[in-house]
Amino acid sequence: MLDPDLVVFGHPGDLLGDALLGPVQAVLSAGLLGRQKSLPRLAGTKLGSKLDDVASLMAVIDSFKNKPR
Repeated sequence: MLDPDLVVFGHPGDLLGDALLGPVQAVLSAGLLGRQKSLPRLAGTKLGSKLDDVASLMAVIDSFKNKPR
């Protein structure tokens, strides 16, 4: 079972801010009523609209890092 301390929302979730994070936190809180677990921290990515650019490079970065030398 997943039990993260932090959940990061990518673009466009970062633009929506509290309009997205508020309702998500409310649903999580309701689902955890009566349990000892704490809610994960919810945050928007700091990469913003650049997230897609970085994600597209990950395959190249991964293959470079794992290249036999």
